[in-house]
Amino acid sequence: MPGWMVRTVFLLNSWVIRTLVVFSFAAHVTIVFLAGVRRHKAIGLPITILWAANQLGRSAATYALSKLALGSTPQELQLVTLWGAFLLLHAAGPDNITAYSLEDNVLSTRQKVEMILQVSGAVFAMYKNIVIRSGSGTMVWVSSFMFIMGIFKYWERAKAMQLANLENLRSSIKKKKETRRRGSLRNVRRPSSSKHDNDEEALLVAHGLLDITKGAFVDSSVDEHQIPEYAARRREIFPKSGWGMMYKVVDMELSLMYDILYTKAAMVHTWYGYAIRAASPFATSMAFMLFWFESKQGQRKTDVLITYVLLGGTVLLDIRWLLRAVASTWTYSFLNDRPHLWVHHAFLCSGKWCLLRRLIVSLDPSLILAKEPSSYRKWSGKIGQYNLLHECTCDKDERIRDYLSSVVEKVASEDMWMEYEYHNLRGIHISQYFKKKLLDCIWDYMYLAYPGEDVEEKKEKEEKKEKKEKEAEKEPEGPPPPMMPVEHHNVENIRKLEEALDFLPEFQESILIMHIATNVVFMYTESE
Repeated sequence: MPGWMVRTVFLLNSWVIRTLVVFSFAAHVTIVFLAGVRRHKAIGLPITILWAANQLGRSAATYALSKLALGSTPQELQLVTLWGAFLLLHAAGPDNITAYSLEDNVLSTRQKVEMILQVSGAVFAMYKNIVIRSGSGTMVWVSSFMFIMGIFKYWERAKAMQLANLENLRSSIKKKKETRRRGSLRNVRRPSSSKHDNDEEALLVAHGLLDITKGAFVDSSVDEHQIPEYAARRREIFPKSGWGMMYKVVDMELSLMYDILYTKAAMVHTWYGYAIRAASPFATSMAFMLFWFESKQGQRKTDVLITYVLLGGTVLLDIRWLLRAVASTWTYSFLNDRPHLWVHHAFLCSGKWCLLRRLIVSLDPSLILAKEPSSYRKWSGKIGQYNLLHECTCDKDERIRDYLSSVVEKVASEDMWMEYEYHNLRGIHISQYFKKKLLDCIWDYMYLAYPGEDVEEKKEKEEKKEKKEKEAEKEPEGPPPPMMPVEHHNVENIRKLEEALDFLPEFQESILIMHIATNVVFMYTESE
């Protein structure tokens, strides 16, 4: 091959590598700032950009690592070894997203092989460019530090996805049931009397009851040892009657489950995760300083600029993840479950953790205008308009409302089309008045279906009954109380029989009955 063709190939190859490295970093930053949108939306322009960055960014990192490992690297790219470490960090993904959907947590054999090849490619690229080419000097140490951090974080992502798999989650809950002792709710946060409707208070309560929510997600029954304990502490945990506090706690529980299923929360808030987040800013800052004082002679300005952007951006992101981990209520739950540790008394009992959380949250520009630091976890208040009877009886062509909906139906899956059609097109924001009326109705319906009473409620009823009897004895005898209709007695007898035979309706069945009944009433009203 002529010399000019060889030089052209090497030139194109070097610029392809530069482009892939920059594109991988840009996709990584885009994912960091758009990952939170997934909490409230599934369709839209930000979600489309997030999906594209998630897919193309990892593909770019994989392709670039393969070129570094198998291809011939141009001699002019002296910083290529360090770039390989950054590509591995980008493939590991940020802390606030690991899976785009639940199916991503099911690691197939192909995905496992792909992960092994990515790590192997990065290690081989480092070996080839340092050992074989007899690399030496400061850059070897900088590259080694970054490679070690990349491998640890890549393993962390794979482990977080494995823990978020529903099958693995179910098996872990079963193991906990076998080893769990009584008193598991002893550390559940008791809301303060003045702030029991506070989002922060509800979030801390939700952390203490998270095991119950995990069981519900994987169709695992509640531990029988927890039932009497929860009944005894229910009034202490939910001091206000009605659905207000419970609604907030359920809202926060769903947000915590999102963290477990779609982010690295299951791994971040462990001793291993805290150690990695504490070490990462120091390691990357040291790498930045070493590169700053390293001689740049013979290196292209473009390559130096790209390396500074990668190092500086990584330092800022590592500081961000460390602050988020320290100020997270997951850390509160982690320390609260370990009362024997000195950090429990040093940070929680003294109130230092709360002060530190307020300080860190105040630095977040996205939360400055929020009334509560945890408000981003709350439900957006939007509900989809889905008519079960209409969908079962109408023609398929009648479902489509507009041209864009028909395009989405053709190019996307059935689930994505339904999300777009019923949540984005037909969805509505419900008012506070409507939400109160609706949840009041659901609360009453649930209380009828599950009439659980604790010891305190029974004592109060007995005291009220005795008081009424005493008042009745003092008052002169009057006409006998009106007899209840026969239908009422029949309903009571049927209810007692259902309770004895454990034939109480499931909550989802109750919702379905209410939906069909409401739809029938509306159809009847329209026909009249």
